[in-house]
Parts: sequence; C-alpha cells; structure tokens
Amino acid sequence: MIREETIELAGRPTIAVGEPDAPATIVILHGFGMTPAELAPFAHSLGVAARWLFPEGPAPASFEPGLLQGKAWWQIDFEMRRESKAAGPRDFAPLAFPDLPAARALCGAIFDEAIAQANGRPVIVGGFSSGGMLVFDTLLRVPRAVRGLVLLSSTRLTWREQEPIAAARPLAGLPALITHGDADDDLAYDAGVALRDAAITAGCDVTWAPFEGGHEIPLVSWRRLRKWLVASLAR
Repeated sequence: MIREETIELAGRPTIAVGEPDAPATIVILHGFGMTPAELAPFAHSLGVAARWLFPEGPAPASFEPGLLQGKAWWQIDFEMRRESKAAGPRDFAPLAFPDLPAARALCGAIFDEAIAQANGRPVIVGGFSSGGMLVFDTLLRVPRAVRGLVLLSSTRLTWREQEPIAAARPLAGLPALITHGDADDDLAYDAGVALRDAAITAGCDVTWAPFEGGHEIPLVSWRRLRKWLVASLAR
C-alpha cells in the first residue's frame, strides 16, 4: 500500500503520497474550486516512483454568492467570473488580480520547501487550470532547480508582464508537458496553444499533448503524464 498522509508545506495543508525518501518529488497545484483530495488518487494509480505533494490553496472558491466549493490560489470575483464565462471560453493572459503577488510568493515558498525536502533528488512542479497559471508565472519570474514543468489545461497570466521575462529565456532547456482539451468551454483551446508558445519562448523543451475533451484531466492525459514523467526522471 502506498503511504498517504497530510503534512504542512509552506504553511498549507498538503496531501503527500509516497515515501519521504522517494527518488523524486512531484508537486501539483489544484485548480479553482478543487481540493487536493480530488487529485491524490491518481498518484496512487500511476505507478511512478515518486513522492507526490498536493498543497491546498489559501482562498475559499465561490461559484455563486453563499456557496463555497473547494479552494483557490487567489480570489476571483464571482460576478466577473460569471460574466466572463457567459462570453465563452476564456484567456487569462490580459488579467491581473490584487492578491496574485501573495499567491506567487506562496507558490515560490512551496517550491522552495519541496526542493529542500527532496535533498538533491529531482523535483517536478505543475498544476491544473489556475494552479498551472500560477506555477508558470512563479517559475518564469524566479526559476528554481526543478527537473520539469507540467501545465494541465491552463493559460498565460498577466502576459504583459510575463512577455519580456519570457523573451530572456529564463527556463532554457527545462522539459515541459502541456495539455489542453480541444473542446474546453472554460479556458479556450487557443489560450492553451498560446501558453505552449509562451513556454517555448521562455526556453522550455515542450511536449505538447492536446486531447479531445473539455476542461479536465482525462485518462489519456494521465497516461501521457506518466510516460513523460518516467522519461523526464530518467534523464
């Protein structure tokens, strides 16, 4: 049986799957309105020799007034979210949020603690949806010593700020797996393509893995992730 426990990582409750001395560490940030418990079962089933860390976002996620579901990495105004979704699939590239700097600082602290705990063993970081947005934004601004980057159904964020940073290729040579559904009704497929191109601009060695589907991580993406992880950790 694979060990699972709840620990604290950078002050946040975190589900840890696998042994602390596993040969690799994989950190995955959940999306808006999710909890770590929704992703943890996949760590048990993928069969990758690693310790998986699923930290919990600090903010409550509100889908409508009075209804809280899951967590978020930064606050998203309900009315703005409703209006933007009503207009069709979105691209977060032009958007900035007041508490994004705090979210970025937390994400960086999560990375730093995970790297310290890994004690020289490889670390891969990633996220789904808004979790992926935050991971890319944080790593782009302050690169860390990680083995790879995983962005699942995500987009760029504050691209006006990111673009000149990416042009300096701060992530040169970093392997990255980027997935996106061709029928995503939340984050536009074209926004996923633009994220792929942004990662290439930043110097990443990108594996692009589009799939038939919506805003999700389907089984085909989990299988692709497993294959990519095994190859990346073997380098």
